[in-house]
Amino acid sequence: LNEESLDFVGREFSGMDAIGLRIKRLNPSAITLVVGFSSRSIIRDFIDTDLLSNNVSSIVAFILGVYRPTDRIFLVGHSAGGGIVNDVADSLAQKKIPC
Repeated sequence: LNEESLDFVGREFSGMDAIGLRIKRLNPSAITLVVGFSSRSIIRDFIDTDLLSNNVSSIVAFILGVYRPTDRIFLVGHSAGGGIVNDVADSLAQKKIPC
């Protein structure tokens, strides 16, 4: 996608998607995963912290399944997603995987 198309995606759909697509464009051989997260999906009557930790373990498991030592990992999160990617980064660091 060109810059104009990426700007359109960011304006009309999701800035996070546009960031993921830009990272992919800069690293064509990379696997780029953009994970959506909506607080409305977990905050109705209370915050379900089990759901958040399950997201972290699922993302870590996915990364471990495709990771090669020559890969570079970029984690981007916004709002609640920022907390999730911080937890993912901590889990990967414990496994000696840099990000």
